[in-house]
Amino acid sequence: MIILMLSTNQEELSLNHFISELDVSKNTVLRDLKGVQMIFDTFGLAVHYSRMKGYQIRGDEWNQRSALIYAAGHIVSSYNGESLLQHFMQIDSTRVETIREHLVEVEGQLNLTFIDNKMQILPYILESIFRRIRKGQRITTEFLIDFNELSDTQEYGAVQLLIEDEPYISETERLYISLQLLTSNVLPKNDLTNETSPRLKMAVSQVLSGFEKKACIQFVDKASLLEKLFAHIKPAYYRIKYHLTTDYSLLDKIDQEFQAVHYIVKQSLKPLEKFIGTRIPENESIFITLFIGGHLIDTTERLQTRLKGVVVCPNGLSISRLMEKTLRSLFPEIFFLSGYVDPRI
Repeated sequence: MIILMLSTNQEELSLNHFISELDVSKNTVLRDLKGVQMIFDTFGLAVHYSRMKGYQIRGDEWNQRSALIYAAGHIVSSYNGESLLQHFMQIDSTRVETIREHLVEVEGQLNLTFIDNKMQILPYILESIFRRIRKGQRITTEFLIDFNELSDTQEYGAVQLLIEDEPYISETERLYISLQLLTSNVLPKNDLTNETSPRLKMAVSQVLSGFEKKACIQFVDKASLLEKLFAHIKPAYYRIKYHLTTDYSLLDKIDQEFQAVHYIVKQSLKPLEKFIGTRIPENESIFITLFIGGHLIDTTERLQTRLKGVVVCPNGLSISRLMEKTLRSLFPEIFFLSGYVDPRI
């Protein structure tokens, strides 16, 4: 809530503002401001105080918005979270409903349905962006986006529905708002038809085939798993490609039961990484593991316990690779770890 107040408040914020609004003691606020700074460290931001302007955030505008979205996501998922957002953002419920109505129009134009929690929080994210733009707090940095990759997407065109009442929206800001839609989890109503989607879907299919080969299994109802995983990967594609902030804090660790699945998933991600053009982050790979592991459980399959092997060879990389290839063909029941070990080291 302190992050939200710092990001959206229209007036200077003193220590007394936090004490009054949060109904806590001075020491609690000072302690929690240190916690805020720890979070800001991960975004490359800093809390700054001056007598003239009170408490402010210092740092890149892109990172400030990322921190705002992070905070709003945590608040909305808490008890009475939407009321808290309205209170601390000082936003009228009528304004929220107006933006939500525009989002319904976007759903119709894009032929998709935002999942409930995204429909709940997007009006607040969008309103906070609009407020920052009006105050002159605009995206100015390069953020790894090729304009041509987004300008011809349906999402980019649909942004017009959201900004028709907002003057002075620059091309950069329009791209940024497009990304808020592209990185929102959605449930497609019909088959995707844009040029990128079939190739992305093929890459996801290759990941599943690679998993089957490495794990020595065949998925039951593979088509269903492919559709579910593809629905997740479409927004994840833009998160990964453009290095957007995600909050999968609950996925830092996975159960021991899924460790073997996770290891093989990471070994199977190369087709997807090649398509996106970058490495799949650990938190995203864990999410894919949960999709696949959950499907295995739902279809009563179990990953077979397999022997693991590693090539130990003193004769260099070329000989070790030849040896590894030969051993793989001779012993398909053994899962050989990538690379080799030189016993002389």
